[in-house]
Formats: sequence, structure tokens, C-alpha cells
Amino acid sequence: MRLTATGSVLLIKYLDNHSKSTKEFTDGFWVLPGGGVKKHETFEEAVKREIYEETGITNVNVKNCVFSRIIHAELRNIEQNLYYERYYVVETDDVEINIDNLTKNEIEVINKYKWWSINELKQTKDVVLPLSLKMHIDAALTSN
Repeated sequence: MRLTATGSVLLIKYLDNHSKSTKEFTDGFWVLPGGGVKKHETFEEAVKREIYEETGITNVNVKNCVFSRIIHAELRNIEQNLYYERYYVVETDDVEINIDNLTKNEIEVINKYKWWSINELKQTKDVVLPLSLKMHIDAALTSN
């Protein structure tokens, strides 16, 4: 979860009609930056690396984990289908996105980036995953 000093949240819109778990979202869906943890890497190190790889942003302060979950998802070009996800509050003042570090697969499925205000995020009719994210926003903002 990425929160700037102003309280906005960065989401990435994916459009992946080839993965079994996402092809139903024909208009795409929004998610937070993130990804897998590498061997010998802490969750916090993975958060910083994934944010850098997906956004180019390096000036981040990883705060607390606000929720976690286990999900099943069948995604294109990924063998595993069971995921343990952790969601963190991350602060930054950087807002410029640089996509130079995206993988070929990410380039194919990432549709756009958007900084959302908290009210915008709570009121959107767009699909935002996980679906419980909107419920966790207020708790994340008050837990710092």
C-alpha cells in the first residue's frame, strides 16, 4: 500500500485477459504495486524492490503491515497459484513513475498508473483488488 504524505494511494491498472483468474475483468482491475519475496529477502526489502521495479520510485519509507491474506490465483507465466500477501503502509514524496524496470510480462498487462485520493478510492466503481482494500484504508491511516 502506498501512501504519500498527502494521503494518496498509488494503484496500477492491469488488463490481463489471458490469466484464468483475471480474464473476467474485461475492463481491467486496479492493484497496489507489489510482487514476490526473493530468497533471503525480508518483506520490507521486497516491498522496496517491487516498488522500484514497478514504478522507479526509490525514496520510500516502509511503515507497518496493515493486513495480510492467503489467496489462490492462476496467473499467466507464473507456476505457483497460492499466495501469501502482506499489505504495508509506505510513505513517499515522489510521484513520478518510471517504467524502465518492468518485465516483458508487466509491460503486456499494465494498462496505467494513477494516484488516488482516499475519497476517490472509496467511491470508485472500478474493480480494486483486493476487494477489502477500501475497508483497510481508514485503519491504515490511523495506525501510523
